[in-house]
Amino acid sequence: MIRNRLLVLLAISGLAACQGDSLGPEARKPPYLAVLAKIETGNLPDPNLKFEYRIVDVSAGGVFDTTVRVAPSDTLIFSVRSATYEVRLQNLPAKCVSRYGPTEFVVIPAEINTAIARFFVSCNLPLAVTVFTAGGPDSVNFVWELTGRDGTQRTGVVRVKEDVIILNPLAPGEYTFALWNLPSNCEIVSPGRRRQVALVYADGGTQLQFSVVCSQVENRPVITAFAWSYHDSAAVLLAQVSDPDRNLVGYYFDITDCNGRSLLPRGEIERGGLAGGRTALSPTATFVGAYELSQLSIPDDALEGSCATLRVVDGFGNTTPPVERPQLRPSLTAPPNATSYNAFLVGTSYLTTRLEVEDPDADYWGVFVAAELRDGALRGTTDGTNDIGIYNTQGYESNQIPD
Repeated sequence: MIRNRLLVLLAISGLAACQGDSLGPEARKPPYLAVLAKIETGNLPDPNLKFEYRIVDVSAGGVFDTTVRVAPSDTLIFSVRSATYEVRLQNLPAKCVSRYGPTEFVVIPAEINTAIARFFVSCNLPLAVTVFTAGGPDSVNFVWELTGRDGTQRTGVVRVKEDVIILNPLAPGEYTFALWNLPSNCEIVSPGRRRQVALVYADGGTQLQFSVVCSQVENRPVITAFAWSYHDSAAVLLAQVSDPDRNLVGYYFDITDCNGRSLLPRGEIERGGLAGGRTALSPTATFVGAYELSQLSIPDDALEGSCATLRVVDGFGNTTPPVERPQLRPSLTAPPNATSYNAFLVGTSYLTTRLEVEDPDADYWGVFVAAELRDGALRGTTDGTNDIGIYNTQGYESNQIPD
């Protein structure tokens, strides 16, 4: 063992790390993959901290998949086959970032002796902003802008799909970080969308994250109509969507301040299910969704003047732009009224329902049904509240509800 370095040699069939010289001289042959990290700025919060690396052969036929925990100053050396490897630095402390992201892809050709995956780690920075981009080319050219209440203004360019912008030095205070110059097929889907506000403290450690999804324009779904309302602790939406590839899988719904910032404690709500039922394999789809938000304790007047966003995704990862709409006021339309409703069990497996509806202005579309069951009936665990079972993610057209 060399001081401050750990030598690890793995044969290609190895699925777990072996330290030291246990493989024997015959296993030590090129090509080699070396993995190391450098602490550029600040100090790790715990001197006994271990870095965790996961190394995976992602080429066809690859079986190499190992996770190793070592001291930050140690270097790993693997004897591997010629292939492409994903190297991920995992479990970084909360106030530390890797300057070029936590993941490196290393291509090792047969004629090379040693390839290296390097990570540059900084801790307790005034502000670090990570931009994750899914889809699109490997290189991007997003423009970022930082503005402060004290008049500070800085700009720069995001050039790779997983980039970390390090702002150091930076005086304590409130700043707004924004992304610009995105291609028309790329959408910022993180809370706040284009802009996020950061509070920078004297001891550093503030971080922001932006998520960008770039779609294939000819394949992405399109929202053709979207309306919603909120009252009595329930949010209800109605949407119409078209999709050229007929592979809708789900959607994201959020209640916002009309500037993309979520008003929900846990942010946007994800719901799947569009790949099944009557919306499956359809070039157009109409669906209704309902969310019972009473557990969030949001009074109706707290959402006065709010908006909601909807974006729909397909099986290839394409997304519509987030569409933001103000509430549809019930006072502007006459709401439908259920004149008769009944539900009863048939044996122990089926619940039969009967519903009759009248609607003064004849714009009734459909119904969304959920069943409230005793605590633990659906999840198997109890949390103090009754379980809600959703009959159908897309809702039901007309007033016909299947048994």
